[in-house]
Amino acid sequence: MGGKVAKFMVAISHGKGVLVCERYEKLDGNYFASFIDQHFNTMFERSCKVFSRLWLQDSDPSQNSKAARKAMARCHSELLKIPPRSPDLSPIENIFHIVSKKLAKDALERGITRESYEQFCERVQRTISGISQRVIDRTIQSMISCVADRIRNNGERLKY
Repeated sequence: MGGKVAKFMVAISHGKGVLVCERYEKLDGNYFASFIDQHFNTMFERSCKVFSRLWLQDSDPSQNSKAARKAMARCHSELLKIPPRSPDLSPIENIFHIVSKKLAKDALERGITRESYEQFCERVQRTISGISQRVIDRTIQSMISCVADRIRNNGERLKY
């Protein structure tokens, strides 16, 4: 409450679970381009999707920067954009919601009333990394019905 926000770059894949969970301080085009250069090839290999290099993002300006687009071209990835402010179409937003609930439950069960920023970040990272592949797969699969619901709703955003 009222403290610093823990920021993580997280990549998930159907059939593989969490591929990357890396903490960062400032997300800008140069950081994201560096992230792509450092992680994308390995992420696609780990996901067993070496030839299908499709990844989804939500129109964050840093992820659409010139530097990021050049890095995407270097690793031959294909971008699938979803509309801004569309958490109903983003599997990772659903995973973050699950993580948030798990963090709150963990704090209650363990009686955590105060922890350092570092301790909190470590707990967040453990929680994200501990999300099961089954939960991630189910969340990604649910996007099919979310897209169908959005179409039925004439493109209007659904309740998240």
